Amino acid sequence: FDIEGSLHPLILVPYQRSQKNIAVSRALYQTMAAKGVPNLTLINNLTDEEFFQPSTFQKSTALSHFAFIGRIEEQKGITYLIEAAALLRDADVGFTLTIGGDGSEIDNHKKKAEELRLTNHINWLGTLSREEVKAALQACDAFVLPSIHENHPLVLLEALAMGKPVIATRCGGSEEIVASEVGTIVESANTQQLFEAMREFSQRSVVFEANEIRAYFLSHFSKQVITQQLEALYKEVVEGFST
Repeated sequence: FDIEGSLHPLILVPYQRSQKNIAVSRALYQTMAAKGVPNLTLINNLTDEEFFQPSTFQKSTALSHFAFIGRIEEQKGITYLIEAAALLRDADVGFTLTIGGDGSEIDNHKKKAEELRLTNHINWLGTLSREEVKAALQACDAFVLPSIHENHPLVLLEALAMGKPVIATRCGGSEEIVASEVGTIVESANTQQLFEAMREFSQRSVVFEANEIRAYFLSHFSKQVITQQLEALYKEVVEGFST
């Protein structure tokens, strides 16, 4: 995009010459269409459900161990997550928050957490391998993604594949993933709503079942579901060339 937010002509050319252009979320579809990208179709991201799967299907209990995994950048809204954690502490809610990943804002966020006296509540894991991401998701009770903007975040799919309930923000793609039976959507950049959702989880005001979350993921975002859509699209394009 140029300084006015328009798609650069050199980038637009291959889109214009393509028979089909894939957007991974409705929000991205609308953005691409507004920038003049033609021949759009919507097919969501997928993740590897054979790798990301729960070791057991335990019944839901109080959800007090929250996790965030991703780039530690301003876009991810982690400052609001830290502020929400401080509100949880002030409300005498017992909880742990694990933050995995690295980025340009990590020192600022660590400093903020120290200033808010959250040292005993937040575990910083740093950069994680794929296996470590899986382990961190397995260890948590619920996953939180407080982003300001997302297209179709894979980490939400990974959490759902492992049967974890999620709290995410209305930020573009996340609300297209999270239904009421698997989690909660709050407004982005809203500390109070994030706090209230985390408090409801920790006090078991909402109940989730890991096997139901896993089933929801499989029916919407599994490799079988998404690859069938891709194969149908490829077939359509190939048949278009032969006619």
